[in-house]
Amino acid sequence: LERLGLAHNALGSEGAEAVASWLRVSRCIRHLDLTGNRINKVGARSLSEGLSTTSTLRTLLLGNNRFGDEGVDELTTGLRTSRSLTELDLSANGVTPVGATVLARSLTGNSELTVLDLSYNRIWAVGGAALGQLLRENRVLRTLRLCNNQLEETGARALGEALESNQTLTELDLAWNNMEGARSIAAALCQNDSLQNLTLRYNYLGDEGIEEVALALRNNMGIHTLDVSWNPMTDHGVRALAGMLTKNKTLTQLDVSCSNLGSAGTEILMTSLSANKTLKRLRLGSNMIGEEGRKAVETVLLTYNTLMYLDLSGNDLTDVDAESLANTMSHNTTLQELDLAGNAMSDDSKHRKIIGECIKRNQRASRTEVYKKGASLAMAAREAISAAQAAIHVDGSE
Repeated sequence: LERLGLAHNALGSEGAEAVASWLRVSRCIRHLDLTGNRINKVGARSLSEGLSTTSTLRTLLLGNNRFGDEGVDELTTGLRTSRSLTELDLSANGVTPVGATVLARSLTGNSELTVLDLSYNRIWAVGGAALGQLLRENRVLRTLRLCNNQLEETGARALGEALESNQTLTELDLAWNNMEGARSIAAALCQNDSLQNLTLRYNYLGDEGIEEVALALRNNMGIHTLDVSWNPMTDHGVRALAGMLTKNKTLTQLDVSCSNLGSAGTEILMTSLSANKTLKRLRLGSNMIGEEGRKAVETVLLTYNTLMYLDLSGNDLTDVDAESLANTMSHNTTLQELDLAGNAMSDDSKHRKIIGECIKRNQRASRTEVYKKGASLAMAAREAISAAQAAIHVDGSE
C-alpha cells in the first residue's frame, strides 16, 4: 500500500495514534492523507514518532485539524529526523506566530521538504518574518503556500527581502493577506529569476501595487504564472499590465478575474497581446467586459495564435454575444478551452454548441500535431542511430 487516504473520517487523536503505529512498520507507504480528522497535539505527537521512523513517506496531508502551536511543536521532532518527507500540509490548523516560528527553525537544516502549506492559519507578520529567515537559509524548499494568514505589508516585506537572495523557491502563494501594496515583492522580482508561480490574489494591491509588480516583470525571466485576481484596478493599473505583456518573454498564465476591468480595461489588455508571443492561459472572469470588451477578445482570437485557454465566465454575456463568439471560433484554430459559465446565454443554444464543436476540433488538431511531432522526432532518432551504426561499421571495417 503506497497511498492511504483517510480524510474527513473523524479519527481524532486515537485514530492518529493507530495510523502512526502502522506507519512505523510500513515499508512502502508514500502518500498519507489525514485531512479534517480533528487531530490535536496528542495525535501530533504520535504522528511525529511515526514520521521519525518511516523511510518511505513523502507526502503528509494534515490540513484542517486541531494541531495549534503545541501540535506543530510536537511534529517538529519528527521533521528534524525525517529523511523522506517532501510535502507537508498544515493548512487551517490554528497555527499562530509562535508555531510558525518553531516550524521555520526546525526546517532550517532540512534537506528533503520541498512543499509546505500553511494556508488559512494566523501566523501574521511575525510568522512571515520567521519564514523569510527560513528562505534565506533553506536551499530545498520549492513551494510555499501562505494564503489567508494576515501577513500584511510587514510580513510581505520580510518574505520579499528573503526572495532577493533565495534561488530555490519556485511557487509562492500570498493570496488574501491584506498586503495593500506589493513594493517588496516587486523589488524581489527584479532580483529573483527562480520564482515561477506567484499568487497575489485578493490583497488590495490597487493601481500602485499592480504597477509595481508589472514593472518588475517586464524584464523578469522566471515568472510563468501570475494571479492578481480580486484586486480591483482602474485603467491605469490595466495599462501597467498591458505594458508588461508587451515586454515580458516568459509569462504563460495570467489571472485578472474579478478586477473591475470593464470594457475599456479589457480592450487595453487585449490590444497588448498583439506584441506578446508566450501567453497561453488568460482568466477574465467576472469583469463585466461588455460588448466592446467581447469584440476586443474576438480580435485576439482571430489574430493571436498562442492562447489555448480563456475564461470569460460571469461576464453577463448574452445569446447575441454567443452568436458572435461562435462565428469567431469557427475561424480560430488554437483555443482548446473556453469557460462561459455564469453568463446570461442559454446553455443549450445552437451557438454554444457551435463553440463547443470548434473547441473539440482544435483539441483534435492539437493532438494530431503532437503525434506528428513525436513521429518526426522518432524518425530523426532512428536515422541518427542508423547513421551512427553505419559509421561504427565503416570504422570497424577499416
